[in-house]
Amino acid sequence: MKLKHILILLIFSAVGFQVNGQSLTEEIRTATEEYIEINQKLDVDGIMERVYPKIFEIVPKDMFKEQYKQLFENKDMTIGFGGFEITEILDKTITYKKETFGVAQYAFEMTMKFATNEADEYILEAFNEKYGKESVAYDKETSTFSLSMNSEMFAIKSDGKWYFLENKPELEAIIGQLIPDEVREAFGEEIKSE
Repeated sequence: MKLKHILILLIFSAVGFQVNGQSLTEEIRTATEEYIEINQKLDVDGIMERVYPKIFEIVPKDMFKEQYKQLFENKDMTIGFGGFEITEILDKTITYKKETFGVAQYAFEMTMKFATNEADEYILEAFNEKYGKESVAYDKETSTFSLSMNSEMFAIKSDGKWYFLENKPELEAIIGQLIPDEVREAFGEEIKSE
């Protein structure tokens, strides 16, 4: 009889962990959708409120914000984003030192148009090499590049709020300082930079 009770408790415990995991996954999905919406609106102040705050210990918030604004208010280049779609929220989360880490993978379209089209041929070649020809389109008539991108970011719950940090190889120096090795090792091959 005791064995039966233990088995029932184990089953309920397993179900409880699964429901909790699903709940966190849904929290991450909802927070990611909100963050994507803020990005689509190019709401720089809103983005700054959702970026993982510890990054501002490395790059001062004012400088980070100014660089972000310059990206979109550049007279030499026009950038646009669209077609954001969450492709996967990993069902694994890691809790480390009172923070919960998850991973959101997403796809989006980015358009770029330069003030002059003198270097478009070289830019197209560089984009094809970096992102693959199947992900790059060039409209010669409008001199506009369209890139289909896949990306991922860490979702970090700290003090009850979700924040985000892009996970890209070119940001490895920053990510290495902000995302503990224990967390990245726990995600292992499920994340792209590992």
